[in-house]
Amino acid sequence: MTSELATWTDVELGEMPGMGNERPRGGAEIKGELEPGLAVVRYLYDNSRVDAEWSVVRERGYTWWADGLAQRVWSEAAFDDDGIEVSRLFVETDLVRGVADEAAAVRAVDSLNGLSAGSALVFEPDAGTIRSVASMWVHEQMLDPVARSLSVIGAIQVAQAQQQATMLVPMVGGELAVTSHPESGVRPDPDEMLGVLAIVRMEGQAQPHWVGEAMESALEQLQRMPKVVLATGDETGITLEVPYGGATALIRLDTSWAHPDLGTGLMARLSLPGDGSHGPEWAAMRNRQELDSLTRAHFIGGWIGSTPFPTHLSFYPNLLANTGMAAVNIALSTINRVDWIAEERRSREA
Repeated sequence: MTSELATWTDVELGEMPGMGNERPRGGAEIKGELEPGLAVVRYLYDNSRVDAEWSVVRERGYTWWADGLAQRVWSEAAFDDDGIEVSRLFVETDLVRGVADEAAAVRAVDSLNGLSAGSALVFEPDAGTIRSVASMWVHEQMLDPVARSLSVIGAIQVAQAQQQATMLVPMVGGELAVTSHPESGVRPDPDEMLGVLAIVRMEGQAQPHWVGEAMESALEQLQRMPKVVLATGDETGITLEVPYGGATALIRLDTSWAHPDLGTGLMARLSLPGDGSHGPEWAAMRNRQELDSLTRAHFIGGWIGSTPFPTHLSFYPNLLANTGMAAVNIALSTINRVDWIAEERRSREA
């Protein structure tokens, strides 16, 4: 590789210690001398043991091929947010291109986002594409949990991509968004990372890892926050009401729901007051808008419109409980989402 790597690593790829195929996945360290976003990019590259043969390194991230569907990982430039250096990270995998039936695509994406596990499906009608996307905000104090969480979310994303794309094409038209490495061509054998779902499912057979003292501690912290109108719950889950215009939005952190494929975990559900004007097309638009906005909410899970009220769902498999992704941080991210959409609504009505 070339000196392009100098922006987020101090040595070229071929000389990077432990970066050969012999190195087992995991065990990476966060390079604290880098800006937050680039430190996480470097961690994700190291921890996933991305092969040079099947990757292209760029100034602020990289593209790699676990199979025929490319995954892109990058960080936007850091900015000052009230005295804190913050970066936004993205992990996305192309699924379908040349979508022929926009209405079917909206319905299909809405249905699948009801079962999202970390990433959300985003339909771009102008481009005729569907991609799987996750995004997280990071600053220095959150480097470790964000890096470890995004590592798991990115692995699940790329592992689910082929199945999701194959399911979508007969429903929406178009074709699988298969691409090839500019030098190595089409990858003939899938990367071993695609087997991560077996680990997620195994963890999902246990009792929810989110249940216990950490959930109770999160409840106590949330009850002390002036922004929270009401907070109730116990060691198994939390229900919050937070201001939304002249009403309140309802947030529920629920460990009683099990994903039909991945098993137990934590479901974060946000319900907004609605007038019945929402629907799958509204949800698809909201997901695109959220990706392009300064929300301060992690883009984990997505909006769905096939519900009585405007709803955002994000499921955190048990495996994510081992990364430092705390229930209180999930709640705070969801509150930030409420603040963003309330402000967006005020601006639109002004």
